[in-house]
Amino acid sequence: MVDLASFGVAALLVLLVMFLVMVFPLYFLVKVFGGKTSISKAIFVKLATAFIGFAVLFSAYKIGPVVLAIAFIVIYMIAFKLGIIRAFLVWLLEGTVMAVMIFLLLAIGISALAPELNNIVSLF
Repeated sequence: MVDLASFGVAALLVLLVMFLVMVFPLYFLVKVFGGKTSISKAIFVKLATAFIGFAVLFSAYKIGPVVLAIAFIVIYMIAFKLGIIRAFLVWLLEGTVMAVMIFLLLAIGISALAPELNNIVSLF
């Protein structure tokens, strides 16, 4: 039988590692586009946007994605001292990189859990 407390701790550790992995694309993209950042600032901005994202999506679910996109771009402009075009590109490329990373992690997980699905995953 699985101990519920150890499962909860393991789940929190996995979430923490995933969060830290998702911070690095933001940090590197801001650096590439000439923004002023550090790892701690990127972590803080990522936490702030996560909390804002949950609040907006739960309160305004119909127009939430549009509001979030504008809010994230404005936050990136202010926090990293980027122009609107560069902040938009950071936001767009960060989403693309995160989607690819999530797909790769899912593909690895699928192939580790069910090796017979490797043929399906390799089609993508």
